[in-house]
Amino acid sequence: VSAVYFKGKWTNPFDPQLSRPADFHCQDGSIKNISMMTQTQEMDYFEDEDKQAVRLSYGKGHFSMLILLPRPTVPLENLTSNLTMQQWSVMDALMSQVKVKLILPRFKLEYKAELRPTLTSLGMPSAFSGQADFSAMAAVALKISNVIHKACLEVNEQGSEAAAATAVVMKRAIPVPEKQITMKVDRPFLVAILDNESKLPIFLGAVYDPENE
Repeated sequence: VSAVYFKGKWTNPFDPQLSRPADFHCQDGSIKNISMMTQTQEMDYFEDEDKQAVRLSYGKGHFSMLILLPRPTVPLENLTSNLTMQQWSVMDALMSQVKVKLILPRFKLEYKAELRPTLTSLGMPSAFSGQADFSAMAAVALKISNVIHKACLEVNEQGSEAAAATAVVMKRAIPVPEKQITMKVDRPFLVAILDNESKLPIFLGAVYDPENE
């Protein structure tokens, strides 16, 4: 079993008194009235023709959360299917401090998947069969019966809690105006918790329904 656990408090917490119910437009076309947090401050911000992106820091700034919100006419799948580490790096380099009014839903998500079919299709079917060779690990014949992955993420006014366990395309950046930007996350979006030193995501997920646990 390998596991990762993260719990972080926002550097600048959301004021619970500013949280209000608002509509969230889910992937299936339904509309849910959920609690939305609001915060206005200087944030790292980026936008282009396809998306808006904002970065929120945790604690002393060693970690951060990146929110990617596709434009209303862009399906979230278009972002997730074409996203590469090079695009992450380019977007990070082009972010700038802008005054942003961020409206973000509180959400708690859970995901579980059996990875045997995925790992088999990726090229390791023998590990799940009688032909498996784990002789370097044990004197008896062994094979893998299944691999189960589960992850969860909770985001609220104070911060985030996440856990997970396992049993370049470049586009023209739109110049960001100096006036206040409003980013209302009221439709499916991408969320990542980043290690700011390595710039690598330690948690990555797509939120289609904030209340779908």
